[in-house]
Amino acid sequence: MPCCVWNGTVEGYNKDNFFDGDFMNSLRNDFINGVQHPSCNKCVYGEKTRKFSQRTWSFETAEELGIDLAAPPVLQSQEVNLSNICNLKCRMCNQTRSTKWITDAVALGGESVGIMNANWSLTDEQAATTDRLMFLGGEPLMHQDEICDTLRKVEASHGLDDFSLLLTTNVTNKFSQELLELMSKIKYLSVHCSIDSVGKLNDYIRSDSKWDNVVENTQQLVNFGNEHSNMHLVITSVFNVFNAGSFELLIDWAHEIKIRMNAPLLLSSPIIHDAANMPPEYKLAQIERYTNLKSVYPNDVHIIDAIIAHLHKPSTFRHGHEEWKANFKKHNDFLDVRRHTRLIDVNPELHAIINS
Repeated sequence: MPCCVWNGTVEGYNKDNFFDGDFMNSLRNDFINGVQHPSCNKCVYGEKTRKFSQRTWSFETAEELGIDLAAPPVLQSQEVNLSNICNLKCRMCNQTRSTKWITDAVALGGESVGIMNANWSLTDEQAATTDRLMFLGGEPLMHQDEICDTLRKVEASHGLDDFSLLLTTNVTNKFSQELLELMSKIKYLSVHCSIDSVGKLNDYIRSDSKWDNVVENTQQLVNFGNEHSNMHLVITSVFNVFNAGSFELLIDWAHEIKIRMNAPLLLSSPIIHDAANMPPEYKLAQIERYTNLKSVYPNDVHIIDAIIAHLHKPSTFRHGHEEWKANFKKHNDFLDVRRHTRLIDVNPELHAIINS
């Protein structure tokens, strides 16, 4: 896949011949000429609703790195999924992104994928040209030793003073002192905290998360950022059926601890968790509520506008919200029994909707 949001996969390649293969060179040529590939449809939607996307962000990154798409490709930046090992089993996730999901996936009728390890490492040749790395998951902080080894290799090759590191984390693990020390030497550091709500609702959405730990570990990063000007810290959330009626609570908390929020990722898969499939009257009420909140959160209009645009999206179920309710209730009740949780305890409004 050219990127993590590509729609589908590209057959006939492996990790050794994909980067400079015919397909990628053709795609780069399309980008130069402004030709939109059909598999870029998720980014096209993101650009319409959030005003930016993985694609536009990647173009900006390429410009920052001085990459010429028409020149012979040199590997300067990598986005790495080290494994599917994760300590959470978020409601909208799956076993290919979290090993904690495996037993539930099997109980739902699937087959276990087991541990999916990329067995990735930065070669000495790549270290010489690599200016930027992004670590995704699973949960990257389950691999802190590997990340530290990689950063030391880059440091030994050409130093970290012109290097960029980006990583996402569910903020349930502390950063090791060794990793923090290496991070302090980096020119540009970006940490995206994956948080979807506050308190018990966040712990429900991101199963096995403990809100007190999230608060403590986020504060560790805020303190680090106060001491190091290279730090870019941001909350990246997922707008979904669970937080659709209370997203401003996360905005309030972000203001409280003085951390910036991106416009949320607008969940579309799995479709039972897509807020666009909720009852029309509920969506209209939320659109009105969020519209009124613009005056309350003038600096967060980009967040609210993205939510409103998504709620205007029609249902993706053939038989509308009634079909969504039946599918959502069956799936969510099943997970509640297995995880010893109750939706009514954390979101009585959503519980009432699916049981009406």
